[in-house]
Amino acid sequence: MLNIVSSRGNQRVEKQIEDSPNAVRTGVRFALYNIGVDLVKTAEAEMRKPKSGRWYTTKVGKQGTPLKKARRYQASAPGQAPAVVSGNLRRSLRFKVRGWNVMSFRAGGERFGAPYAPFLEEGTANMAARPFMSTAVLEVEKDAINYFEIEIGKQLNKPV
Repeated sequence: MLNIVSSRGNQRVEKQIEDSPNAVRTGVRFALYNIGVDLVKTAEAEMRKPKSGRWYTTKVGKQGTPLKKARRYQASAPGQAPAVVSGNLRRSLRFKVRGWNVMSFRAGGERFGAPYAPFLEEGTANMAARPFMSTAVLEVEKDAINYFEIEIGKQLNKPV
């Protein structure tokens, strides 16, 4: 147990100690938000990297709009992040911080026009996985502790 004897000049320290649980929670929430932003950016960057799979021709443009003239694109090879064809999958990347200690990172869904996201991430019986979310998590995981240190430190060092 921590006892602080009150005297002049200690009010700032006392207030900081009293508020530290809230400061830590706020710091964790900010850190999770920054991690979520980094996850989305990293997954998008993985999808934009050059691919080494087969070449295909498509008449699908941005957001699934039909093109007058067909265009060629190179698909991803197994193990690479999926190639961007319509951009629906890339635009469907989302994260949400709930409370002070829960963050969800997701992609796809009917609403975003990318219900195929789980099949790309995990693969199917007929197609090898094209992971993009798990690779982003592994990449951002390396910096996660820094986000927590920075954001919790900011909250604890805030002037009272």
